[in-house]
Amino acid sequence: MNNYEYCVAYAAERIPSTGRMLDYGCGNGTIVDLAREKGIE
Repeated sequence: MNNYEYCVAYAAERIPSTGRMLDYGCGNGTIVDLAREKGIE
């Protein structure tokens, strides 16, 4: 598991099913893509 996958797994365990995740920074969107695959909005 790489760092991006770890961040998404960590968030997925803690965000309520009706919650949302905010990604900010200067990356290429890897975390957003992984989060969407996990069903995180």
